Amino acid sequence: MKLLFKNVALWQGKANPELTDIEVENGVISNLGNISASADHQVFAQEGLHASAGWFDPFVNFGEPGLEHKEDLQSGINVAMRGGFTSISVLPDTDPVIDNKSQLSYIASATANTGVKVHVNASFVKHGNYHELSEMMELAEAGVMAFVQPAGQVLKSSVVLKALEYSKITRKPVVLYLTDFDLVGGAFMHEGHVNVRLGMRGIPDFTEELLVKKYTELLQYTGAAMHLSGISSAKSLPYIVAAKEKGLSLTCDVSINNLLFTDESLSSFDANYKLNPPLRSEADRQALLAAIESGLIDVVSSHHEPHEEDAKKVELSTAAFGAIGLQTLFSALLSVCSLQKAVALLSAGNKQAFHLPIPRIEVGQMADLTFFNPEAHWQFNAENNASKSENSMLLGRELQGKIMGTINHKHLFWNE
Repeated sequence: MKLLFKNVALWQGKANPELTDIEVENGVISNLGNISASADHQVFAQEGLHASAGWFDPFVNFGEPGLEHKEDLQSGINVAMRGGFTSISVLPDTDPVIDNKSQLSYIASATANTGVKVHVNASFVKHGNYHELSEMMELAEAGVMAFVQPAGQVLKSSVVLKALEYSKITRKPVVLYLTDFDLVGGAFMHEGHVNVRLGMRGIPDFTEELLVKKYTELLQYTGAAMHLSGISSAKSLPYIVAAKEKGLSLTCDVSINNLLFTDESLSSFDANYKLNPPLRSEADRQALLAAIESGLIDVVSSHHEPHEEDAKKVELSTAAFGAIGLQTLFSALLSVCSLQKAVALLSAGNKQAFHLPIPRIEVGQMADLTFFNPEAHWQFNAENNASKSENSMLLGRELQGKIMGTINHKHLFWNE
């Protein structure tokens, strides 16, 4: 049986999509153009159907191993497909932390023959010993995508420096976070008028600025490759501009949540808005949006972080950080940027930052496609939420931009 997708607005890096039919046989694109349907075809013909190269999110938490009650690899893959993603990269924040070759092998085996290609970000320090590097050479040879700082861990500059030096050898970037929880003990939200009004300690935006400055100077010293994850403050942007103008191998990302919301959202005391990086001011949000449009910020990620109900339905001070967002990332992006920018980021920009190949949509190439309807409206609710967790501020809301399906080689997922 051949698959025939009729009247598809196909995005291929141009300003506007081109209308075409797409035929896929045995996981390979067998024809493009005006194709007549026959008895051999399973036909997908829906008004408003768009397609692009398959989407990618580099920073998601799937919990397994050790935290399967939050999310496991299979539920995470289901979330990814419903979000339009044919590839993702999991974070090492499992239990134990992903820091060795055998864990990579387990994830590869557990996710083989699915509709989603699962890459791995491994920790560059050992589980339980954050002063000692993991076996970075061995992990690189095993196919790790990047080396990541474990979430919530304060690392010595000497450890970061060593990791960067190994990055030059492995040719894999070191990913660093930018929230300094150590400077203001007990703080978990932005320092501004909102935290004062709520009577809570705040994290000053200059703490992120200091880390960005330090890390970019270490990057210049080593000549390695670095990715700064979770830019939240406008004060960080001039240092990123300066580093890129110097030709340093630097990329960075912003969480979709920092493009959607501000610290005002915490006035509701809804713990789903307790995030790392923290939500900051409206001025910061606007600066981040401008940096996305200009291309200064390379990647937008869901920073998908599932939590069980008991971890969130508590006082703000004790609630866990993070929210789910992989399934709703496209709709969320459409609410703050153009369709062209959203598709470019998800299908190309997020991959280019990590030197991953972008699937070619040509006859004879393996099919790796995301199908979507940018005008369709849908409600994200408990029935269609594929995650094990429900910690989303978008749950129950009507959203625009619906995922219709994905095809990744011989694996077809269709949302209707």
